[in-house]
Amino acid sequence: MGVPRSLRGPFCIVGILIMLPEIAAQQPDSLLSVTAFDQTLPRLRLEVGTGYDLFTHSYRVLSSDTSNTTSEGNLQLNVFWSPPTAGESNLEFGDRFFIGREYTWNSLAAGWRHDGWYGPGGSVEVRWETKRFAGGIGDYANDHDALFGTVRGTWRWSGQRSVQARLSAERWDYERHTSWLYDTSSLRGGIAARTGAWTGPWGELELAGRRQSVPDSSVLDRTEADLRATAGWLYENGSEGELVLSFGRRDYPESGPRPGYDRLGLDLRGRLSPLTRWGGWLDARFEHFRYDRQTIVYNDASDLRLAAGPAWRPADAWEVRFGAGVAGHRATAFTDTTWQDIFGVTRIADSWSQPFVYSELNLMTLSGLWAFVTFEAGWRDYTGATDWDSDFLYLDLSALAEIPLGRRVALQVMANITPESHREPEDNSVTNYLSVDLFYRFH
Repeated sequence: MGVPRSLRGPFCIVGILIMLPEIAAQQPDSLLSVTAFDQTLPRLRLEVGTGYDLFTHSYRVLSSDTSNTTSEGNLQLNVFWSPPTAGESNLEFGDRFFIGREYTWNSLAAGWRHDGWYGPGGSVEVRWETKRFAGGIGDYANDHDALFGTVRGTWRWSGQRSVQARLSAERWDYERHTSWLYDTSSLRGGIAARTGAWTGPWGELELAGRRQSVPDSSVLDRTEADLRATAGWLYENGSEGELVLSFGRRDYPESGPRPGYDRLGLDLRGRLSPLTRWGGWLDARFEHFRYDRQTIVYNDASDLRLAAGPAWRPADAWEVRFGAGVAGHRATAFTDTTWQDIFGVTRIADSWSQPFVYSELNLMTLSGLWAFVTFEAGWRDYTGATDWDSDFLYLDLSALAEIPLGRRVALQVMANITPESHREPEDNSVTNYLSVDLFYRFH
């Protein structure tokens, strides 16, 4: 919560306009996927492609229909090169270049991995990446640079038994500082221990921390600490389950606008496969946040989501899930008369319940075709007195897919549509996103 739903459209567009270039520029953690292969000969991979992104958001502000559309065409070039190395080491360099109508970005990366570190089950991995971003969309153009570095060491022995330690750092430098975008430096570290055989029960314990500093504004500094314990099980017939208990702490300077808070999380996921083609699934999540001090934006809250249903696997390459569930959010009511003159409200009680139906398709073939499609429909009912939101019916359809169009050509698609039909018609909104990329791979 933070602003009334009728005013969230403009805030949403501001966020999308700022983050859309970042979403394009931030692919997975690294450009590199360093894997074991014959390093006695150099290896070159080259990809060229073109793409198109479209984002639309329709909403109402002060009883007026408003629609915002952002579109961007682009050209892309990706080059990966692995020079010959000796022994158990792998070395790879990568360069990705993206040029669009409104912005361009370039990313250089390098990765090195050595297997056999402290025994046959050990490995050490070093990754480095730098990005340069130029341009932007409209008034949100802001040139900036980013630098990332990671060191990871792993020691494995029989089954899934392993210990891993990692340390990473990143730096963001913006040409123009705003309330949304500013220079940051951060350092992360963690250690995880895992035990268990390939089938049967297994467990993992992970401790991680992060320190972020903002040179121009110390009130935005923060320190994070997380403890995560996982217990799981995996059986030969495909049945599996996982229980995750996590604790987190975030600390901010007391003079800053954000209060520190504690987080408690509990996740339970399971899949049963008693029959060859039919089974069942369960997904349950709970989170609780407790703030050091409550404000109109940050107040104690709990979130719950529970869903379950049957799973059908007509072939080894794909699986379909159906089900239903319920979600809920409970927040502590907060009173603040300073907002009376702005929005005409003094008491916020943003609590709701949400029954829904859900379906999911997972498809992956040896030919390179894969797809992940989800559909959800439900009704959100605000149970407390609120001047910020109205009950609504929603649909959420998302799709991710890669479609091979021959041995070297692939089409990548990402799409989402989320309409909301509210009890109060002035709160209705529709959000659409479509991204299409066509690649040719010279390898």
